[in-house]
Amino acid sequence: GDMLPKVLAPSSLRDAGLIERVRAMMADQPASGMIGALAAMRDRPDSVPTLATITVPTLVAAGAGDQLTPPADARAMGARIRGAEVAIIPQAGHLSPMENPAAVNGALVALIRRVRP
Repeated sequence: GDMLPKVLAPSSLRDAGLIERVRAMMADQPASGMIGALAAMRDRPDSVPTLATITVPTLVAAGAGDQLTPPADARAMGARIRGAEVAIIPQAGHLSPMENPAAVNGALVALIRRVRP
């Protein structure tokens, strides 16, 4: 099936230029690379216990419409990292930096300002 509705928010599915860039990005991936990435995700150890050991300023971001890593997962991750900020990016799915770069950049700038006031 078409992967676009799984990675893009509904509002992004109306942006022909974005769809073209995402399709090209997906088509440029070699099959061996995709197979390797999927196997690595399947076989990776659970790193949830290590979240509590993070001691650096942390931003956990997720697109409001992300179906692959939903906002609830981002909030749960942020809750396990002391002092983490959680940013739910509006009008974005799994590719929030491409879908709503202004909101992603704003969240990153806020993190930088928090670290270096």
